[in-house]
Amino acid sequence: MLKQTAIAALSLILLSGAAVAGSDGYDNMKTMRDRMNGQTAQTSQVQAPAQK
Repeated sequence: MLKQTAIAALSLILLSGAAVAGSDGYDNMKTMRDRMNGQTAQTSQVQAPAQK
């Protein structure tokens, strides 16, 4: 009984750690995407007058 409880507790700790790491990864990805979109918008604004 104690063995099953210990295994269940450890597995929940591992799963919660993976969930936290996953959400951190998502936040980093979203920040990087926003930064890249901002850089793309700046370069397209600079190049637009040169295309006329």
